[in-house]
Amino acid sequence: MIGYKEGQNGAFQDRPDFRDRPFSEVMGAAKVDWEKGFEIEPTLKVEDQNGSGSCVGQAFSKYAEVLNWYETGKMIDLSAKFIYGQIYLPSTGAYLRDAAKILVNKGDSLESVVPSYDRLKAPSERFMQDLVLDQLILDNALIYKGKEYRNVGIDIDEMALAIEAGHGMAFAATGTNPGWATADVRKPLPGENKWGHAIYAIGYGMRNGKKAIKFINSWGTGWGESGYGWMNEDYFTQTETAPGIFTPLYIFQGWTIIDKINENDMKLKKERGSAHIYAIINNNASMIIDMRTLKALGLSLADLEEVDVISETKVGTLAFFERIIE
Repeated sequence: MIGYKEGQNGAFQDRPDFRDRPFSEVMGAAKVDWEKGFEIEPTLKVEDQNGSGSCVGQAFSKYAEVLNWYETGKMIDLSAKFIYGQIYLPSTGAYLRDAAKILVNKGDSLESVVPSYDRLKAPSERFMQDLVLDQLILDNALIYKGKEYRNVGIDIDEMALAIEAGHGMAFAATGTNPGWATADVRKPLPGENKWGHAIYAIGYGMRNGKKAIKFINSWGTGWGESGYGWMNEDYFTQTETAPGIFTPLYIFQGWTIIDKINENDMKLKKERGSAHIYAIINNNASMIIDMRTLKALGLSLADLEEVDVISETKVGTLAFFERIIE
């Protein structure tokens, strides 16, 4: 398989969520040694998602395998279907944050328990969506839980630091079939049909004189360099016609997950005589939230402090409201 069909996507842009914790909080003053480079230690099996849009599940299941290897020294096969089957969108594809939540809150199942191949054949979209879980499967998955997810900035140096600190990183990019015809992928050109794709980054280094991220793809061993590819620094140049990477990136790091609002970090206020509600973060920023979000937080207008003027810097609309994954 090379690329996606017309109109098909495997990964979609995550909506902003102020609960995301940035990787930059833990990266400190670390610097990237591009000449020395880095690559994760374990050897991974290249998967084939076939005609399905399950790349988000594929990428995060590889991540789970690597995290388990670093913890136990054992390489096991974990299920892309367990993750994707719980988060897929009505047509195809998924949000990366949803997969991060699954891996942190529920873990991942053994491939032998929840197969991602249909009688040993590469899967269809219908097969990947057809997921039936029971308590035994869920209990097994808890063994392979992540600890926390963090958001990584769209910057090749920060991304490289995250790969080294977090044993790799799952991320998404916009691409096109012509741009991904070889292992050295290029960003979309004007007029090309674009799609979103999730992959698992395993290393970084210099390639053909440019900074580049190495990743394992999920299009079988016949793609790229036996299933592996490179994305160089040109992909990080943002333009209006060819935006390149389009979605927040995630890194597993730390020991806890922030899954509820910490009232010490956020204050809700309402301007008197205005319909606008603001979430004040760390005393120096504010975001407009809507009534659906307020309801999701278990609050009402009566719970808000009314003020004459919101003086903090406004930084856009908070549109994080999405499916809540327990």
